[in-house]
Amino acid sequence: MQEAHQRIGKLLAGNHLEQAQGHLQALSPAAIHAPLWMALADRLATDGRWDQARQALLAASTHLPLHAPFLIALCERLIDMGEVVASRRCLALLEQAPSPPAELSRRLGVLRASLGEHRLARPLIERAVDGGLDDPQTLFLLATQRYFDGDLNGAEHVLRNSLARAPLQGDAMVLLCSLKRQESDELLAMVNAGKRVLDAQPDKPGAAFTSAAFEYARFKILDDLGRYAEAWPALEASNRKMAALLPYAKADTEALVKELRRIRPVESTHPAAPANPELPTPIFIVGIPRSGSTLLDRMLSAHSAIADAGELTDFSRLLRQLAGMAANGNLLDAVKRHEDIDPHELGRRYLEQTSWRADGKRFYIDKLPSNVLMLPFIRQALPAARIVHITRPAMDTCYSNYKAMFGNRTTFSYDQQTLAHYYRQYRELVDHWRTSWPNSMLEVAYTDLVSEPEAQIRRVLDWCGLPFEAACLQPERNTGVVATPSGAQVRAPIHQRAIGQWHPYKDGLQPLREALGELAAD
Repeated sequence: MQEAHQRIGKLLAGNHLEQAQGHLQALSPAAIHAPLWMALADRLATDGRWDQARQALLAASTHLPLHAPFLIALCERLIDMGEVVASRRCLALLEQAPSPPAELSRRLGVLRASLGEHRLARPLIERAVDGGLDDPQTLFLLATQRYFDGDLNGAEHVLRNSLARAPLQGDAMVLLCSLKRQESDELLAMVNAGKRVLDAQPDKPGAAFTSAAFEYARFKILDDLGRYAEAWPALEASNRKMAALLPYAKADTEALVKELRRIRPVESTHPAAPANPELPTPIFIVGIPRSGSTLLDRMLSAHSAIADAGELTDFSRLLRQLAGMAANGNLLDAVKRHEDIDPHELGRRYLEQTSWRADGKRFYIDKLPSNVLMLPFIRQALPAARIVHITRPAMDTCYSNYKAMFGNRTTFSYDQQTLAHYYRQYRELVDHWRTSWPNSMLEVAYTDLVSEPEAQIRRVLDWCGLPFEAACLQPERNTGVVATPSGAQVRAPIHQRAIGQWHPYKDGLQPLREALGELAAD
C-alpha cells in the first residue's frame, strides 16, 4: 500500500492525472486513500476540469479517515463544488469527536453557518467561546447567530462586551445598531468617538470599510430618532466610501440581461413533477433585495406544510457546474452555454442537494431574490416548482437598498445612479419574462401583502394547492431562523410602516428619482 501511494504521489507531482486516477480506482476502497483523491481533485481543479474534480472529491468522501484537518479541508472543497450532501456527511463525522478543542468547534460552526444550518451552528460557536475563544471575530459570529435565532438581547450582550474591549469593529457596530429601533442617542457617543479615531488614521488597513460602517451606524441611530437632517449626510458618506471600495460593473449587468433575454422557451420533455414523488416541491421567492421577500417567506413558512430553507445559492452554482465551470464562476459565461445544459440533470441535482432542507414537509422555500435571473432555467429544470415574484414600488425598493449596509454582497446599492441602473435592468428583464414566459410566476405586491395579508397569502397557498392556515398571518410567532438584514423588523406583527420611508429624504434622493424616470411614479 505504501508503494502504491508513493507511485500515485509521483504521478500527481508529474501532472499525470489520468494515470493517477486509474491507479486510485484500482485500489480497494479505504479511508487511507481519501487524501490522494483530494490531491487529485485539487490538480484537476487547477486545470479547470471541474466536473472531474467534483467526482474525485466525491470519491474522497465515500471512505473518510478520522482526521479533523483533512475532513475540514474536504468539507470546504465539497461546499465550493456545490456538493452539500457529501459535505454534511463530513460534518456529521467531525461532530462526533469527543471533547473537541475550541478552534475545531468554531470551524464546525462556521461551516454549518455557511450551509445555512444556523440552529446547528449556534451551539458550536457558543462552545468555542465557552472554551476560551473570545476574539472579536468569534464573538461577532456568536452575536450574528443569536441575532438570526431571534435572541436579540443575547446578541446585544455579546456585541457590547466585544466593543468595550475593541471599539473599532465596523461589522459589530452596525449589527448592534440594527438589533432594534434606537430610542435614545446612547450609542451615538460611542460611534462618534470611533469615527474620530478612524478619521485620524485613514491609511490603516481596513480603515475605509470600518469608517463606512461607523458612518452607517451613525445614520441608523439618527434616522431612528427622526433627526433626518443629520442622518442623511452620514448615509451619503457611508455609501460614498462603499461605492469606492466596491465599483459597480454596469457593462456586466447589461451583458447578462441581454444574454438572458435571448433564451427562448423550450417545451419540457419530462413530467411536471419531481421524478421521485417522495421529494418535496421547492417554492422560489424572487425579486430584488428589500422588496418584502423575507416577510413573505416568514408568512409562508408559518404553514405546517412549508419549510424555510433560507437563501440558497445552490441553483445558480449547479447551473455553472453543468456548464463545465467552477461553481462560483462567472454567471454570464454559464448563461452563454445554456444550450449545453441538460435541464433534467439540473433539476435532479438541485433536488438531490436541497430537498433534505424540507425536513419532511411537502414544500420548502428557497428565498434568494437573485434567482429572478434563473427563471427560464428553473421552469425547465423544475416544472413543478412554484416561483413567487414579490414587487414593491420603485422608490421604496431603491431607498431600502440604498440605506441597507450589505457589505460586499452588492455593488449596485451604494450610489444613486448605479442603483437606478440596476433597478432598470431588473425591470427590463422581469417585463421580458412576463411576455416570453407567461404564467411562469405568481406576482405579489408588497403593498397588497401588508394591507390585505389574508387575501394575498390565500392566493399563494391556493397556487400551491394548500389550505389556508391562520398562523400565516402571525409571522412574528414564527420561531424559524431569519438570516437576513430584515431579521429584527420581521419579528414584529405585519405593518405598513415601511411604505414611503424615503419621503423624509426626498430632496437628497432627487438624483435617484430623476434616474428612475417614469418608474419612480410606481
